[in-house]
Amino acid sequence: MQEDNNRVDERYDCQLPVKVCSNKEPDNYHYGFAYNYSKGGIHIKTDKKLNPDSYYCIEIIDYGSEEKYFKKHQTLDSRLRWSKRAETCSKSESGYSYGYGFEYLSPIVC
Repeated sequence: MQEDNNRVDERYDCQLPVKVCSNKEPDNYHYGFAYNYSKGGIHIKTDKKLNPDSYYCIEIIDYGSEEKYFKKHQTLDSRLRWSKRAETCSKSESGYSYGYGFEYLSPIVC
């Protein structure tokens, strides 16, 4: 699905369960859901407040058969680029408090 909002890469909608942990504290992780992704980044919602401009490891816990770009239990080294409170994010009915935009340190092949 191509969006006309000056995005560099095409985004793909999804609902993938993820685990997010700080590179500084790998044993301190949080669960959430990815709502869209591209070859350069991923949008995740979670209940935990994360630190902007910090580095995180995102683990794709499971995926649907239509998600051909991620492998089960794949991890993605990423940098947190932006965050929004849920009331300013679309799909706030998900029950999560925060929405985050992560940029992969190495792009994936879509």
